[in-house]
Amino acid sequence: MKRILVVFAVVVATLCFATANTAYAQAAGECSSGFCGTPRDVGGGGCGCGGGSILINNTDMGETYSTSDDYDNDGLEDDFDNCPWVANTDQADSDGDGIGNACDNCPNVSNADQGDLDGDGIGDACDADPDGDGVANELDTCPKVPNPSQNVAACDPNAPGAGQSDEDGDGVPDAIDNCPGHYNPDQGDVNANGLGDACDADSDGDGIPNALDNCALTANPDQKDSDHDGKGDVCDSSFCYVYDVKATCLDPTQTFQVGGTVAAKGDRTSATDGNEFMTGRDVGLHLYANRKNAPIRYTWAVVSRPEGSGATVSHAWGTAVYSGDTYEYRYHQGDFPTFTPDQPGTYQIKVVGELVFGDDVYASGPARSEYTLSVEVTGDATSSGCSVGGGAAAAPLALLMLLGLALVRRRK
Repeated sequence: MKRILVVFAVVVATLCFATANTAYAQAAGECSSGFCGTPRDVGGGGCGCGGGSILINNTDMGETYSTSDDYDNDGLEDDFDNCPWVANTDQADSDGDGIGNACDNCPNVSNADQGDLDGDGIGDACDADPDGDGVANELDTCPKVPNPSQNVAACDPNAPGAGQSDEDGDGVPDAIDNCPGHYNPDQGDVNANGLGDACDADSDGDGIPNALDNCALTANPDQKDSDHDGKGDVCDSSFCYVYDVKATCLDPTQTFQVGGTVAAKGDRTSATDGNEFMTGRDVGLHLYANRKNAPIRYTWAVVSRPEGSGATVSHAWGTAVYSGDTYEYRYHQGDFPTFTPDQPGTYQIKVVGELVFGDDVYASGPARSEYTLSVEVTGDATSSGCSVGGGAAAAPLALLMLLGLALVRRRK
């Protein structure tokens, strides 16, 4: 009987290990092409399954341990995504211009250059009024120059009276005005293309329309935004790393500070303080701090919970290490703190962090910090306590347990 029990235990343990690793396995071949795309907090999908990298806190490298990046988290690496900024798992491209329908400003008319003279989001190739002056192309005396009064002098410097005509009243004659239909007495033209910034849909000429450009007046085609505050590095005068949708940020020049977000376990798309979660589903707790390369002792605890709840944090304490430019700290593999809400309502969860070796930035400052976040939970009340698992993984495990009991009973 002992031999049967030992074999049974080994089989069950093996199944548990395989199940756990299947649930959080890395997509095969991530970044094997050598292209890693545009960094973001989510990992890279690479598998076309509609999500970011699953194993984002154990074995990946780069931003949140990802070796491939998928900015829009649609499961397709940026370098092979025809809409890297907009989620479109189907990669539909009706006009075959290489730009996916989800982000194509003329989805049914081929226009790889995505030209949009008036910056209205409708590409010139399919815009009935590309210069945005309120007059349709077929009637417009200057189809590519805004001139509401339809004075041809706006686009023809040799037209009669061109030297005196001033369409927008900015004091600059239409004949020499770089935006004759827009008031711009300064005649600003950052990219020196002859079209004033006031009417140039891409003022800095970096290929990104002003409406989407995080530095509209400074060329930055890579759109690098190291602190994730919505301003590109080339025009951002300060650094404070934003780690949640509430724009909470961490300033590395200030005294020691920790922060945190929550996400459905294995899912970075919902990582936000205050996001809604369901009862019975594991919630992962992510730790951030405004220091680099400084080990942190941490303790997570549920400090407020709905009436009747017995939910607590598993793997609540330990030591975390710095993970990369995202200012998120990495837990030891297998020790990722989670809690499973068992009652609907609001949970308050606090993390206390302490620098293991003191603070190199502020030697006399506090080396301890705490942060409390809220988790809104919906769904039905569930029973608390230990559970083996659920879904497809639980079925074979349950069968093995029954088999083991049967073998034991037969042996007796």
